[in-house]
Amino acid sequence: MNIKIDFDLHYFKECCYRRWGFRFRPGPLSSRIPEAGSVLSANPFFQPIDYYQDNSRAKEVCCASGHCDWYYNLRPRPRFCLRLIPVRTAWFFGDPHINTLDGGKYTFNGYGEYTMMKIDHNGTKFDLQARTDLATNANGTTINATIFSAFVAKDQTGSIVQVEMSRNKKNMYVRGNGRDLTLEFENNPDYVFRTVNISISMDNGTIEASFIQSAITIKISLGVRFLTSETMVDEKYRGKVTGLMGNFDGNTTNDFILPNRTTLYGSNVDTERKIYNNFGQLWSINVTTSLFHYDTGLTHDEYSHPEFVPFFIDEFPEDKRNKSIEVCGGAKATQACIFDFLATGDQSLAEASGADDDTSATDTASLGCISNYRIPKT
Repeated sequence: MNIKIDFDLHYFKECCYRRWGFRFRPGPLSSRIPEAGSVLSANPFFQPIDYYQDNSRAKEVCCASGHCDWYYNLRPRPRFCLRLIPVRTAWFFGDPHINTLDGGKYTFNGYGEYTMMKIDHNGTKFDLQARTDLATNANGTTINATIFSAFVAKDQTGSIVQVEMSRNKKNMYVRGNGRDLTLEFENNPDYVFRTVNISISMDNGTIEASFIQSAITIKISLGVRFLTSETMVDEKYRGKVTGLMGNFDGNTTNDFILPNRTTLYGSNVDTERKIYNNFGQLWSINVTTSLFHYDTGLTHDEYSHPEFVPFFIDEFPEDKRNKSIEVCGGAKATQACIFDFLATGDQSLAEASGADDDTSATDTASLGCISNYRIPKT
């Protein structure tokens, strides 16, 4: 077994952390061998062959023979890894249910294109936008509620990713930096689109886009006739975020901030109708601010429906609300499941939303590593 280390090059440190939940939210640092990270001779994003041959494969062979120590003698555990990875996660799923970066939850049934998250801080400019479409029940009939159907994100480097649900709601179309990558992923699930600023890959049907310079990762999956998105944001942006995802300051009571920086409290946002009219709709994008790629003959105008008024769960009769609670599991029913069953009458869609809501807080452990931090040569 040969392991090559070139001390004339820069090296990279790999910090490994526990991940929590079905969607693998980052957890505490793992420092025990063999779960711990190590100093790498190649960047796994941009030198995957060298990384595999000289790092990943070498560790696999050494540890399989009972000699992990051989590997760690040459690829030591890195110093100065943070004990907790400084990342916070936000979720959007189903009939637009939004879990903010601060952990707040609300439902916004707007029908159009909206700013989910906007950052302009210390040279970082990041914009995440979402599109919604009318929800349908199991037989295809549209109803007076909406679902997430597309997401697009762009940072200050010009790197951009767009994921859109197909018209039959059974597939996803993927674009990266202006290229249609859909067939690449369909033909090769292990395909990875890489530049020095962005990496786009697929893991078990989930599209994962990592913006290297801005330290933001977006994961998008296909649910039951809707898209689900998970966004991981570095803690350095605390208090610097605006949009439907909240302001990321650690306080769940002040997430309703308007584009003009006014914060809404109490009676301004104490019903779903008020959240819709006073907050959500004000984050609509327009033809100038839209980042979306549109198919030939289509523009932002075809996806903008300011006249739309959805139904609101808190205005439903009590007997119908009780029925949906029963269908969704009684005392264990999630708000997402209750809402979606009232909206669609489709138990499978409602349960899928409820499952996504549950898994955003599940505590099942796995392991993941961060390996894009450069260590200067000494």
